Amino acid sequence: KIGDPIQFERVGFFTKDKDTTNELPVFNLTVPLVDNTMLKKKKEDLLQKELDKLKREKIAAERKLKKEQKKIREQKKKEQNRNN
Repeated sequence: KIGDPIQFERVGFFTKDKDTTNELPVFNLTVPLVDNTMLKKKKEDLLQKELDKLKREKIAAERKLKKEQKKIREQKKKEQNRNN
């Protein structure tokens, strides 16, 4: 029946097209099935990207802290030189 959903194994859900005939059936893909291995790979890639991002943020924060510490040390040296 036209419009009724049909599932083709390992492909997805289809509906019969209005242009279908007995000699030439025509089906329209409505919902594709997702490959679990692709989902797993995608998830792993996203996790790796997130880990890489966190590493970069940590390195940037450490650099910023070192710069601030260096600036404080330089200011202390200047103050000591002024006082002497």
